[in-house]
Amino acid sequence: MKFVSSTSEYFSGLSQRFSSELSDVNVIQGFENLKSNAAKTIYVDDKLEPKDVVASLSGKSLNHLVQKNENHFEEDLWTTGNLILTPERYFSEGAKALIEQPKHSLLVEFAERPDKPNLKEQAAKFIELCGNQGLSESGDAVIEELYMNAMIDAPKEAARLGISAHGKAVNKLELECNDTKLVISCTDPYGALDVNKFLNRMNEVYAKGAGEVINLRGQGGAGLGCVIMFEHCMALYLGVQKNKSTRVSCVLPVGMNNRQRANVKKSLHRLVLES
Repeated sequence: MKFVSSTSEYFSGLSQRFSSELSDVNVIQGFENLKSNAAKTIYVDDKLEPKDVVASLSGKSLNHLVQKNENHFEEDLWTTGNLILTPERYFSEGAKALIEQPKHSLLVEFAERPDKPNLKEQAAKFIELCGNQGLSESGDAVIEELYMNAMIDAPKEAARLGISAHGKAVNKLELECNDTKLVISCTDPYGALDVNKFLNRMNEVYAKGAGEVINLRGQGGAGLGCVIMFEHCMALYLGVQKNKSTRVSCVLPVGMNNRQRANVKKSLHRLVLES
């Protein structure tokens, strides 16, 4: 990796693997150099609020914004660098592409609304293995939104665009956790998500407030719900293989109380592949 920062100490402490591998990836502190090759660039900050993170990607060319969190920064940079060079891993490996050495795994498929109670029950039991009550509450909020996106928004948008599901219309919820993070990832079989529109809607919610955009769902994507989801995450990944599949993934920190979790800085990623 090639690192650019205003101070020599900003990237100190990273392991030697960064100096010898992922050499095509640029890591830049701040946004002074947006004219660089954004396709292979990770922008890094440590002070942006959630609304500023969304605004930084909405309408701009950058795809990866990683915020510096203690005990997560090195893994986050490594994961992102690998996804930049081999983005197809995000779709083929799923949640496993976003976590190192997971200790627990769960896969639940769902295709109809009666599947929801089983989905929620299995996920709740899994998350209990990974953390405390605060994590369970955040995980449930994230899964609720991912379920709504997959069951309601994705097929509605696909129908509008004339996209059919590849094979049977089955959605997949994947969960992976280790001692520091929980990854919740959901895939639908359409690939109809417009990531730029999605980010613009999130940006609109932050800019105008929930009261003015409460009815955004049903107009090409969920606005308020996805902001709520993002507020529970440490990192949000928006991935699309156009006309094939959409994968949205949330990373939640493990081993923190509610106060610590509230202080975690958020990262945001966009991965779009032409089918």
